[in-house]
Amino acid sequence: MSRVLFAEYAELRPYIEALREDKTEQNLDSLALKWKLSEAEALTVARKLRDIGFFEERTASSGDITYWVPFVYRPYLQMSQGKVDQISSPELPGLM
Repeated sequence: MSRVLFAEYAELRPYIEALREDKTEQNLDSLALKWKLSEAEALTVARKLRDIGFFEERTASSGDITYWVPFVYRPYLQMSQGKVDQISSPELPGLM
């Protein structure tokens, strides 16, 4: 991992490392929260990671898009099989 991805794409390392010990399938909300980015910024990073082969973009029958980490990277990041729990924006107090 460090000799290939990190050597060629050092600017993406913090985003990859942020997924350490997490689930292997993420959604845009979970990535934005984990990376402390807006959804638009997280989408840009997720697509870069897809383009270099770190993520596989999957579309469910519902139309929801998830980002899946291939098996080859999982041991290095100590990731566990599964989909991250659906994360939605927290509601502000008093608004409903």
